[in-house]
Amino acid sequence: MERNEVLSTAAALISGDRAAQYRDALDTHRAVGEMWQALLYHDDVDVQINASTVALMLICLKCVRAVKNPEYADSWVDIAGYAALGAEMAASK
Repeated sequence: MERNEVLSTAAALISGDRAAQYRDALDTHRAVGEMWQALLYHDDVDVQINASTVALMLICLKCVRAVKNPEYADSWVDIAGYAALGAEMAASK
């Protein structure tokens, strides 16, 4: 898959298909952050995970998958999509 195809596929997914399927990305990332916070809470230490941090953590997941199978284009597309969403979320703080 060529670079422009990766980016255009990611753009189409986060602006169309995924947006329609899962609704607002910011709301979804916030909800994931709240669940992760609940899982990480222990000994009165309250971990704060915001929406852009969720995007970064999902990029890490996709990076691990890309290392295991670098030929699988979906991981690269998802990394580009999460990067675009994360940048937008970080700027909207």
